[in-house]
Amino acid sequence: MKSAPGDVDAADVDFDRAVTALADREQWREAIYVARHWAEILRAADREERAYAVLELATDFGQRIPNSHVIAHEPRRSLALPARPA
Repeated sequence: MKSAPGDVDAADVDFDRAVTALADREQWREAIYVARHWAEILRAADREERAYAVLELATDFGQRIPNSHVIAHEPRRSLALPARPA
């Protein structure tokens, strides 16, 4: 189902279905991404309490990722190629 622009209630239902489907497939990272985006929309619509609940859900998903504690604490690495010597 596609929500009409500005219809936060319908979007809430659609996002819930999407996140549930991803979680059912154990696609945790994707579910986190969608849940965070969903929370941003809810916050923009002044639905802070619901946004907080959605962010808690994203946190729960993050805990299901194997070795997520390792991933979260690894230093960021640049994907840029090293500079060539002149």
